[in-house]
Amino acid sequence: MHTFAYMAFYKSISDHYDAIFPLNPMQPDFVLKSFEKASGLKVLDVGCGTGSLCLALAPHFREVIGIDPDEMMLKLAIEKAGGDQPGLSFHPYGMLDLEKHDIFNEKIDGLPTIENDSIKFVRNYHYTDRSALDFETILSIKESGEEIRNTISLFPILKDELIRLVQKAGFHDILVYGNFKRDPYLPGSIPLLLQATS
Repeated sequence: MHTFAYMAFYKSISDHYDAIFPLNPMQPDFVLKSFEKASGLKVLDVGCGTGSLCLALAPHFREVIGIDPDEMMLKLAIEKAGGDQPGLSFHPYGMLDLEKHDIFNEKIDGLPTIENDSIKFVRNYHYTDRSALDFETILSIKESGEEIRNTISLFPILKDELIRLVQKAGFHDILVYGNFKRDPYLPGSIPLLLQATS
């Protein structure tokens, strides 16, 4: 995936990101229930967006680090944090250097459409070859009637490959879930949640 296309995609929706992806209370709850004593631990949120999850976790952990390659998202996260919060930081990094991996075993057409009073966000997959897909999004802003369309290339990885990469990075006690309720992961589960210990 080209960094430019990725950045342009998220820059185009950054002002509406929180309307598209409001913080689900089950997300911080999921993280907090993963640890007996969170106060001495450090947490990394990869792809933190506008930082909502980081902000919800910051009071509970020694340190919370949010990373996202989109500087506009990080700017919004820092503004949302509202000044100096000890133990909370945001950095312009991402996971764009992942090698290409095999496509999903089950070729799903896309992710569920997100719709609320403010927006409608359609997310479709178009398969291009064995190792890539085009992720097409259509964001409709209901108040203004504006429509923002984007397409970026993604290189998804399968659950087993993700587990292998996490193990290779030195993590262990790996648990995989199909949602924030901690239901078992099944083929086709959205999202795929992985919990591991370093």
